Amino acid sequence: MLVRNLSSNHLRISAPAKVNLYLELLGKRSDGFHELETIMTTVSLFDQLSFTANQSGQLRLTLEMAERDHSAQPLESGCELIPTDERNLVIQALVLLQKMKRIKCASESTDNKVEVPGMDVQLIKRIPSSAGMGGASSNAAAALIAGNILWNLQLTRQQLSDAAAELGSDVPFFLGGGTAMCRGRGEKIEAIEAPAGLSLVVAKPPVGLSTPTVFGQCTIPDQPRQSGGVIADVRSGRADRIACALLNRLQPAASRLVNEIEKLEEEFSELPCLGHQMSGSGSSYFGLFRNQRCARAAAARLSARWPALKIHSVTSLGRSGELTA
Repeated sequence: MLVRNLSSNHLRISAPAKVNLYLELLGKRSDGFHELETIMTTVSLFDQLSFTANQSGQLRLTLEMAERDHSAQPLESGCELIPTDERNLVIQALVLLQKMKRIKCASESTDNKVEVPGMDVQLIKRIPSSAGMGGASSNAAAALIAGNILWNLQLTRQQLSDAAAELGSDVPFFLGGGTAMCRGRGEKIEAIEAPAGLSLVVAKPPVGLSTPTVFGQCTIPDQPRQSGGVIADVRSGRADRIACALLNRLQPAASRLVNEIEKLEEEFSELPCLGHQMSGSGSSYFGLFRNQRCARAAAARLSARWPALKIHSVTSLGRSGELTA
């Protein structure tokens, strides 16, 4: 997260996307989720969120879609349909913090009247939706950080992480970002000290995929791959070693649901990339390249061959600093 304080009641956050370098399924849990191990890394594709605190008690979210020339356009019916009410994780995150604020104020005061803070949020979307890139989860983490700062909640990193886990499996990861091994259903985070700057090209086809649907169609292997060697490869920062370690156990299921995944696999196989696979539960697909020059050339070739794709040439990011700074 890139946090910029503009005033005592206003800040702006750049919330990054992620890709999954490794995703293995270990089993099915009693709560309906899958036990998994996944290595995620944040990349240089950002949603922009502006937060303005007020005393209205109301939460308002406005949404714009950023075009490739970076000019923001109002969300229209023809664009990706993203809710701006309580179905949006940004609003859910702020509602959760409002409840925590009420509890804190009630415990500190004998006055029965507790003022509930409000927030106006402007979200400019650049991260594709239904893409396996974690845009909604990243936005939710940004909302937790913003609410903690602007409402002066003084929550610890652990308290924020616990709140994030209530919102979604990927949300805790985005509080710190960088590269990390995520276990459980994804909420148990172990940071991996890996160099930033991997060169990637991410392609998002017009079709999206539902995470529950993909998980519902996946197959758990009889002998899951051991992740120790993969962590060492990622920690090395060497693109060639990381490319050899790539794995996404959800890709076969996604390929059965939409044929675009198989088409993207064929497209990337013709590019001079070190390795390639789907990110998360799809439908975005990425390739890992030796350097940015190779990545930009590949992105241009993909755009020419498949104009309907949303193409992003990105680099991997390092871990964020303190959440409440």
